[in-house]
Amino acid sequence: MSGTWTPGPGATTGNDQFTATVNGAYADGLAGNDTLAGNIGNDTLLGNDGNDYIGGLTGNDSLLGGAGNDTLVGGDGNDTLAGGPGADSLVGGNNTDFVDYSTSSAGVNVNLATGAGTGGDAQGDTLSGIEGIIGSNQNDTLTGSTNADTILAGGGNDSVSLSDGNDYADGEAGNDTLLGEVGNDTLVGGYGADSILGGFGDDRIIGDDGTNDTLGGNDYIDGGAGNDTLFGNAGNDTLIGGLGTNRLTGNAGDDSLVGGPGDDLLQGGAGNDTIRAGTGVNTIEGGTGNDLIFGGNGTDIYYITTNTGVDTINTGGGNDSVYIQGMDSTLGGSNGLVWGSLKTGDTLGGGWTVYKTGANGGFVVNGVDSVSFDNSPNRIISGSYYVQPPDGEPCFTTGTLIATARGEVAVEDLRVGDLLVTAQGGPALQPVVWIGHSRANIARHPDPRRIAPVLIKAGALGEGVPHRDLRVSPDHGMFVDGYLVPAGRLVNGTTIIQELWCPEVTYWHVELPAHGLVVSEGAVSESYLDDGNRKQFDNYGITTLFKDFASERANGRYAAQACRPVLEEGDEALDRIRARLAQRAEAPAKTATEARRSA
Repeated sequence: MSGTWTPGPGATTGNDQFTATVNGAYADGLAGNDTLAGNIGNDTLLGNDGNDYIGGLTGNDSLLGGAGNDTLVGGDGNDTLAGGPGADSLVGGNNTDFVDYSTSSAGVNVNLATGAGTGGDAQGDTLSGIEGIIGSNQNDTLTGSTNADTILAGGGNDSVSLSDGNDYADGEAGNDTLLGEVGNDTLVGGYGADSILGGFGDDRIIGDDGTNDTLGGNDYIDGGAGNDTLFGNAGNDTLIGGLGTNRLTGNAGDDSLVGGPGDDLLQGGAGNDTIRAGTGVNTIEGGTGNDLIFGGNGTDIYYITTNTGVDTINTGGGNDSVYIQGMDSTLGGSNGLVWGSLKTGDTLGGGWTVYKTGANGGFVVNGVDSVSFDNSPNRIISGSYYVQPPDGEPCFTTGTLIATARGEVAVEDLRVGDLLVTAQGGPALQPVVWIGHSRANIARHPDPRRIAPVLIKAGALGEGVPHRDLRVSPDHGMFVDGYLVPAGRLVNGTTIIQELWCPEVTYWHVELPAHGLVVSEGAVSESYLDDGNRKQFDNYGITTLFKDFASERANGRYAAQACRPVLEEGDEALDRIRARLAQRAEAPAKTATEARRSA
């Protein structure tokens, strides 16, 4: 039940008394020294001019004193008290109560710790039992208490100082200064160029409110002591981690991120960022843009996850690692990564191999003392290099149908535990124990023949084998006439073709409990064999790369562990197979249906 009360017809002044007898009452005392009392429920009581007494009782009440020296008592509930002009007494009561100075035409100075207000509508005010402040649109000075306070500064260039307790402060519009002090605080700069210091405690600090990136300013954010989370958002922001284990995220804009002595996560985001790690064990992500990254004295990990822009990395004092993930183009030049400095003990990981390209290449290494890999193509001394996923592995391309206990399934849809149809001795069904995948940029590879997919047309290996076009990596072992033959050695230019014009490809690798023979598009070929190369795959996880895994097949380990004999160049059996397939290529091709009928 609710009700509305105002003085009788024609009344403009008078010392009125009103006590609500309904819930959710609205009362307007007009001018005069009024006494207004709410009831249970959420009441709105307006004293207007005069020295009024307004009591909310229970409920979430809105009490507006108007001009004059008013006394506002919130009572129980989450109340909002707006004294207006005059020396007001504002008493919050229980729960979370706010004083509201949003209509003040001049800046206010409100201190919840001392309970005093000056300036604008706060002049002469006394406060008690208040946990929140709503500032004006002018330049305010707002100070919290030892409680868990909420301060909404409003427009203007405000100064907000919190105290003990887990506080929330939003500078809103204007160039604000926010100080967290003790407690686990949440500080939001809002629109404008803000300066934010978290102080002690585990703080969450956001430069802008994130609702409109175009209005974000250039913020200065200092986490202080504690385990802090700092977000710059829009604008060219400065983020300083301070003590503790911190997360600093620049987001949009050309940001400056400075870590502290703890183990920090530093994320540049969009823009041309400068990132300086502290002395802890740090994780650094440059993001998009041309980023300048300096490692600290700890053991740092650098992630390059995009090829938009050039990141320059200067490793620090520890044994650092760089992981290049999800890239599908070369690094360097206008896209990628420039080494500012490297040193002995630093590693390049994430499934990538370094290839030398000459003076005009992109992956530039300067001032290197000694960063060596297992063989000469990966030995970084000086000059220009670029980075490309390693090759030399048995792979299916996306969309290849694999025979399983539940029928043919696209390789990318297989899951660990799926039972595959096998074509070898032992159980006819074998479970998948691991699935790897990796992307290869063929267009930028120094030798595309090493990684470009081989197309085996339907019927190229036998009647109805494969029963549909099959694409595999050039080193994928096809089971032909009792041998494993790398697909690249079967290329004849007619029915088996290497697609060198393919700009990029995603390869999939299927592992069984032991190296075996699986059925793909009706053709028999090998499963994945781990001969020391698992680190190259995109989904392997964080790894350290010291070798060119393409060399693994040349070192004898693969042939020694393979489930069937492997044919190499010069083997007479390979020559016989090539001759048979060439003769078959000259014969009219049969459809898969015709092949099954003649079988």
